[in-house]
Amino acid sequence: MELRWQDAYHQFSAAEDEQQLLQRIAAYSKRLGFEYCCYGIRVPLPVSKPAVAIFDTYPDGWMAHYQAKNYIDIDSTVRDGALSTNMIVWPDVDGADSSPLWRDAREFGLSVGVAQSSWAARGAFGLLSIARRADRLTPAEINMLTLQTNWLANLSHSLMSRF
Repeated sequence: MELRWQDAYHQFSAAEDEQQLLQRIAAYSKRLGFEYCCYGIRVPLPVSKPAVAIFDTYPDGWMAHYQAKNYIDIDSTVRDGALSTNMIVWPDVDGADSSPLWRDAREFGLSVGVAQSSWAARGAFGLLSIARRADRLTPAEINMLTLQTNWLANLSHSLMSRF
């Protein structure tokens, strides 16, 4: 599935606020085969407590649960995204070493997903995650998603930084 980047850029650029932009990101995520999306941005100032904003279409209750459990501190996608610009495939929740974070995510219907980080001037860090309930990723789908999520994450980051 190939995104028409010029059309998407114009649609995304027309968003008047974060929620409109998130809805456009969510629509393209669905075209990629994912039911849910989340975009988080961390601005490194003030240094003592960097500002974090998270926008998502995840199932009701998931983000409150995630925050109550302080999962951001142990989330491997956040950790790995801060260290690499490579697409991150979520861990297999059926694996023997699945953590409480990923077991809980599955209970909320978030079983399969990928994340892609992006960076902007002055160290602003963004992370786009797209997820679905089922259907494991195939090697061909991972290959296709590598370019698509990089493009979508970087566009999302540059436009979300306006707000």
